[in-house]
Amino acid sequence: MVTFQLIYTVEGMSQPLNRVYIRLAEMHLIRAESNLIDGGARNSTYAFDSYNALRDRAFGENYSPETVTLGNLLDSVQMERRRELCFEGDRYHNLKRLQKPLRNGVDWNEDAPIFKIPADEMSGNNLMVQNP
Repeated sequence: MVTFQLIYTVEGMSQPLNRVYIRLAEMHLIRAESNLIDGGARNSTYAFDSYNALRDRAFGENYSPETVTLGNLLDSVQMERRRELCFEGDRYHNLKRLQKPLRNGVDWNEDAPIFKIPADEMSGNNLMVQNP
């Protein structure tokens, strides 16, 4: 995990605050996915390296390199992203980006998941148009 230490002042006291901006695991997943989408033999080697580095970190001494075919590696990387980054709030955006169904019966480009604008906001501005 990549962290940066920030110093901020609270009531005259300087206190360190660690904030996570991006995780190393996410960087490995981005690199693997982009190299697979870009294609080429050299890029697939980078994708395998990133995927294996991530799984090696996760399993430690119990890790043995996975034998995934190149055709299945993209699916494996996307499943690993789902496992590694679960509960971080980006699943919806990844499904939209990958153009995969959001849930059963709801395509990635449907209007159903768009939130309605609250009635207070709608009544305060007569130029506002409600989301579908």
